[in-house]
Amino acid sequence: MAEEENIDQEQVELGVPEMWALAKPPAPEANEDDDEPRNVVAPGAKIGKLIKLLNDIEEQEELDTKVQELDPATGQSLLLWATLEGKFVVVEWLVKKSKRAAFAFAAGKELTIYDKWVEIRKEIEEREREKAENPPEEEEAADDEEKAPEPTADQLVYEALSEFHEEWGVTGQGIVKAIGELGFYHGARDSSYNKNGLGKTLFPNGDMYTGQYVNNQRQGRGTYFWVDRGVIYTGQWNNNLRHGLGRIVYPDGGRYYGAWSYDSKSGEGRYTYPDGSSYNGSWENDVKHGFGTYVFTDGSSFVGSFVDGNFVSGEWRLCGATRYHGTFLNDKPYGAGVFTFKYGQEGSYRQDGQYLNGKWVPGKISTVTDIPVVSFPVQKKLITLTFSEECGALLMEHLAQVINFEPFATWIQSLANIDETVQSIVITSVAFAQDKAVEEVRVKAVFTGVDGKKVRGTDNIILKKPTTRLLVVLVGQDKTLALVETSVAAARGGASSSIRLPTVRSRPDGKFSGAFISAVENSELRLRIDSTTTTRLLAPLYSGAATTNAKEDVLLYIQHLHADAIATIGERVASMQAQLNVDEGLCSFQAIRLSEVVQQSGDGLTIAAVSQATRLLQSNKLPRATVEDQRPPTPIPPAPLTRPKLEPLLEEQKRNEARVASPQEADE
Repeated sequence: MAEEENIDQEQVELGVPEMWALAKPPAPEANEDDDEPRNVVAPGAKIGKLIKLLNDIEEQEELDTKVQELDPATGQSLLLWATLEGKFVVVEWLVKKSKRAAFAFAAGKELTIYDKWVEIRKEIEEREREKAENPPEEEEAADDEEKAPEPTADQLVYEALSEFHEEWGVTGQGIVKAIGELGFYHGARDSSYNKNGLGKTLFPNGDMYTGQYVNNQRQGRGTYFWVDRGVIYTGQWNNNLRHGLGRIVYPDGGRYYGAWSYDSKSGEGRYTYPDGSSYNGSWENDVKHGFGTYVFTDGSSFVGSFVDGNFVSGEWRLCGATRYHGTFLNDKPYGAGVFTFKYGQEGSYRQDGQYLNGKWVPGKISTVTDIPVVSFPVQKKLITLTFSEECGALLMEHLAQVINFEPFATWIQSLANIDETVQSIVITSVAFAQDKAVEEVRVKAVFTGVDGKKVRGTDNIILKKPTTRLLVVLVGQDKTLALVETSVAAARGGASSSIRLPTVRSRPDGKFSGAFISAVENSELRLRIDSTTTTRLLAPLYSGAATTNAKEDVLLYIQHLHADAIATIGERVASMQAQLNVDEGLCSFQAIRLSEVVQQSGDGLTIAAVSQATRLLQSNKLPRATVEDQRPPTPIPPAPLTRPKLEPLLEEQKRNEARVASPQEADE
């Protein structure tokens, strides 16, 4: 500790501002007496001491001056340094305490013009407010119409800055108007005067940004401050949109840190609410969607599946050693479920039952080691529902998930309309999605006739939610490729890997969502997949024929790629894979020849869809493409030619004019 303080003091003595000595302490010098060389690593920023140093400054004007001291080595402001280094605490402290001063806009004509705009706008707003509150009489209004029109805001600003008129000349009003409409930018520019590199912008509405720019767009790391809303975002940007990893803080104390996709929370992230509760898990389009954990202020929590912001199924961890597994409606238990008491302790036991009209109706009590069994109403009588031996690893809570699985419940209801009697139902397989929700259930049932004799026993009945699969066909040069998913089905009784078509979800706005779509949008493939660029390939297919209403729809997307895209398709698909927030090995994507999908896939729907697409393509019964051909990237324009000197051209023009006016004199 004493050594660190000595380093800080040495920095200050060398002329380094104390603030920067704490933000960027130097690496200690290597000891020449050491027998072996050692790596010398610079110590990390001393954030606590830095904040304390600034917090001890009582006068606001002094603090504003302090935070505008630039780094002697790089010329960066403290806010820009904290932004690039991801020091969120420093960023938020600076913006909240010093606001515009933290962005360190240099004093000059642009800032003077900007401040005059702010002043004039307030005066105009006040004038308009007074007019609205005290409208003129009819005679006064008629007189006002005869008067000369009132000057515009940019004219008022220009006239108020008379000290610059001589310097500006005829361009003065244009300069004033541009700052009023666009604000102003300080920072790096390229040879074409585009914003490229590090810079900062003060917008007309008072918002501010500091960070990286690429071709006039906020791109890379940056901090944006919405002044009117009091919102601060620090993180990654892409084409002026929050995209990548970032943190946002709201004035009510709420804050989010995690993945962003095109200006919305999408991917894995943690949101802490003003009351102290929090959610950590998957997001989609700014709402909780997928697997996550919501922790309440009393310490209890929901762990499981969220859909469109609502908790729908999973585990309710109550305070103490009590757990509940089941489904939820409006954040309250609903339907069949299982309570586990003394969870993780000796003597732990379970009780199954169901919530009816908000009240718990208890059922059988069993120990945690008992085989999961539930007495379940089917055709107005109770039958025993359990797992087969192949599902020996499944627990009572998984049985509760199956009972509340919508396709299973729908199938059970349909049994009331048949003449045969159900004698037994055994669950033979359960597949879980990435968010640990039930994705597919397979059951075997035994039916008897009116005479009590066995009529039939079924093979596996497949029960699953209606889904939409997508066949993406990419054409280029002599290749016809399909973009497929390789997934591991997390089914109890053994996992299997298979090539299959990816699943997507339709949205009311005509767009699609899901892990596959998110990965495509954030990759280098540059595909535009939505309802306007796809066509139906197969009519909905029903799983389990007449025994279930679960169905699967298949859409087709065909796009022709340019040669460069086809040649680098492997790298482009790899960039898509990098966008996924799933466990390694659970899901991956690849582009393979369309003709090879049938041989490599064990998924029936994938085989049917690809076979159908192949036949229709060969017989020219499908459109050549469902979206316009992908163009190559816009080439870099050539450098402008050097402008010729005007003097020789003018001299030549004068000589030509002289020859025309007096040919004889020109000859002499």
